[in-house]
Amino acid sequence: MLQKSPLVTVGMPVFNGARTLRHALDSIQAQSLTDIEIVISDNASTDATADIIAEYAARDHRIRAYRNPDNLGARYNYNRVLELARGTYFKWASHDDWIVSDYLERCVQAMEGDPQVILCYSAMCRVDAQGDTRRIVFPAHPLARSTSAVGRMHDVLWSVPYYPIFGLFRTSALRSVHGIPNCPEPDRVTLARAALQGTFAQVPDVLFFQRSSEKNTPNRNVWRWLDPANRSRRRLRIVRVAGEICGAVNRSGLPLRERSWIIGDTCVSLTAKTLRGKVRQLQRRYGVGYAQGPKIVDTFTADWEQRSAQEAQAAIAGLSGRTAQLDHD
Repeated sequence: MLQKSPLVTVGMPVFNGARTLRHALDSIQAQSLTDIEIVISDNASTDATADIIAEYAARDHRIRAYRNPDNLGARYNYNRVLELARGTYFKWASHDDWIVSDYLERCVQAMEGDPQVILCYSAMCRVDAQGDTRRIVFPAHPLARSTSAVGRMHDVLWSVPYYPIFGLFRTSALRSVHGIPNCPEPDRVTLARAALQGTFAQVPDVLFFQRSSEKNTPNRNVWRWLDPANRSRRRLRIVRVAGEICGAVNRSGLPLRERSWIIGDTCVSLTAKTLRGKVRQLQRRYGVGYAQGPKIVDTFTADWEQRSAQEAQAAIAGLSGRTAQLDHD
């Protein structure tokens, strides 16, 4: 019998994520939208990741687990879960982040109400993993909503943060831009390519939480993390990023005037970002006027794991009950 395709696929590429993997999976299993599948690709982890995945897959039939024989790099793993997706909508999930229980439901509602929307994301809160006591909130400003590709691309190049890469995409649109490229700032390039396809939608509430401790890695390490073969390749950030974005623009079929405008905007934004990065390096080095952005700092009970686990157990129990009833009928 043919199996019905789910509405949403959550793809989780993971490598050595045992410390936080349970919490991430609990938050996905606890979603109020239950018509989902969870595709996990283990990139040859050497810790307890494989055991945790097997444990969760044994009690939730929505999980489809795969394991690479060798670590093939993050780019391959991210694109692998996209390739395996069967859902109309797709979301990448990191093993050290988590989402509120109505994240998927609210994003799907926003997208089904407007067929032009190809990506929906919420406001994000970055949490310090050391005790979960420091929170930096990034509001979901209304960006990349223009009917003009020029306007959307300008927003992505200058204003859209990186974290919408973990938002909810239309699977067909994300596949048409070929997922994650092998270049510096792959999230920015993917979002720029997506902006050529349609508009972005934002949920104003904080529904996405990200642990910051494992994200702050030097650029050279991120370059190798993407693809082990990059160890022998020069990074050439501006050249590679500009080439990927401008290549997508030239293939977009937009009028020459619009393509020329976007390409010029791309070159200016990359140059400005490089200069701004140099200034921030000097500020950090000498402690002069450097800030990480808007902060909300306080202490609160770190009960996220326990709460997510309870919600996941309740969701799985409810799902099993509905399945049993259908079998009985």
